Amino acid sequence: MDPAVTHLGARGSVLRAAAGLALLLAAATAAGETPCSLRVEDDGLRSDAGEVRVALWSSREGFPEETASALDRALAPIREGGASVCFASLAPGRYAVSLFHDEDGDGALDRNFLRIPREGVGISNGAVGPFGPRDYEEAVFELPASGAVQRITPRYW
Repeated sequence: MDPAVTHLGARGSVLRAAAGLALLLAAATAAGETPCSLRVEDDGLRSDAGEVRVALWSSREGFPEETASALDRALAPIREGGASVCFASLAPGRYAVSLFHDEDGDGALDRNFLRIPREGVGISNGAVGPFGPRDYEEAVFELPASGAVQRITPRYW
């Protein structure tokens, strides 16, 4: 697991995040590295400025903008136009991913006066329409027990 990736936790629980971090550190120490259930690779970023903010979803609740409702969240540094996030210990099932290129590092998706994003936005299965994200069901993919990689290229307007 990339130590530069910061997992922001699920649904804002600091205690749960601390317990999860302790388990991840113990597993990483014992095994050398925690295997990814899901790796999200983001390529095609227009610059290395800022960071990539990724949200993992297991339901449509709040998808894709209310990230406090996401199953897990992470932010990753950008290197050579790309970023990668590992989500470990996920059960097989249906998930969706949303992300955005937070170029100015302010933690928010910047928009113009028409509410069109000024920063790059990406959704699993390429479910980004002409004016933003589409429905949750279009973004859902099946995660097998063997794990998976989701490659997402953000769209810039």
